[in-house]
Amino acid sequence: MTILNAGMTTAGFSTPELSTTPRVFCMTTGPEKCGKTDWALRHAPGPIAVLSLDTGTNDIAAKLIKETGKQITVWNGEIPPPGLAKKEYDDSWKGLLMAHRGVMGNPDIRTYVWDTATEVWELKRLAAFGKLTQVMPHHYGPVNTAFRDMVKDIYKRRPDINFIAIHKQKKQYVDKKGDGKDCWNGKYERA
Repeated sequence: MTILNAGMTTAGFSTPELSTTPRVFCMTTGPEKCGKTDWALRHAPGPIAVLSLDTGTNDIAAKLIKETGKQITVWNGEIPPPGLAKKEYDDSWKGLLMAHRGVMGNPDIRTYVWDTATEVWELKRLAAFGKLTQVMPHHYGPVNTAFRDMVKDIYKRRPDINFIAIHKQKKQYVDKKGDGKDCWNGKYERA
């Protein structure tokens, strides 16, 4: 029995279909060297594609291939050093997008990991602004949209794929005394 009527259908209501392939779609955050990459690669089903801008990913992937026999492929990118021309960062971003499209176009990939999403975000900011500091918050609209659209695209276009975005963590600073001087409050937040 359907509960939809013509008015609801016209307004855009529909009955969702159950996915035939269960999946995980998550973002994880933790301190350095706590095992985020190991967890993602060990517990997600293969074949796995890793978009890596972090050091150590290859070592972890190689160890798990040997231990588990999983099919894991890694794209190793780098964030160019500070102070370069904006074009250099833009070229690196285009390389990352090419790798991303390769994963999205491969129906055999069961799990897609960003190690780390923090660095994917940094590279997008560098490609947009040529720097990471002294950028006004209102300029981030197009950058935020591009990053969010990448994640939404994975979700919508590949309902068969698991997605794990690993984020770095940083100390959380607040102005406790109201004197304009920030100090660490003992907590951490996503970088």
